[in-house]
Amino acid sequence: MKVYTHFFKINETEGFRWRTLLHFGNSWDCIGSIVMKEVLEGLSRYRFKELNWYEFSIDPTMRYVASLFAYKYGLDDPAQLSGVIQIFNLFYIKDADLTKAKQKAEKYGIPPLFNDALQMTQYDIDHLIAPVYLGFGSLAYSKEYGERAKLIFDAAIKLEGC
Repeated sequence: MKVYTHFFKINETEGFRWRTLLHFGNSWDCIGSIVMKEVLEGLSRYRFKELNWYEFSIDPTMRYVASLFAYKYGLDDPAQLSGVIQIFNLFYIKDADLTKAKQKAEKYGIPPLFNDALQMTQYDIDHLIAPVYLGFGSLAYSKEYGERAKLIFDAAIKLEGC
């Protein structure tokens, strides 16, 4: 598995990690999407404007995502996956501590590509590909993120044909 993302530096220690892609095998076909509480020729298929892609290290959550999709596709090992899983988030500041991450999101806002959070969310919705795993948990019930979580949930339901 390789991890690619667009990265926007906020300051010396923090930044937005937007539109993360998990790439497995040789295929660049999208095999699913996940919405969380977050080989360049192939990456060009996922282009947004003229933004650079950066390769990032794999974290434990990404390994879990790989296992989840391997299970969905009836595979014994995530290494058997072939394609791209897109990761979208309700906000794009990475911090293992959700309280701190929410504080940073309130302070820094959204990636500078969008005019507002609803425009960012609509972009993500427009690019969802089934199967879709929704992992935003209790944020779906929060004042700050509930409306956007519901929009994503409704889009996923339509996409999955449920």
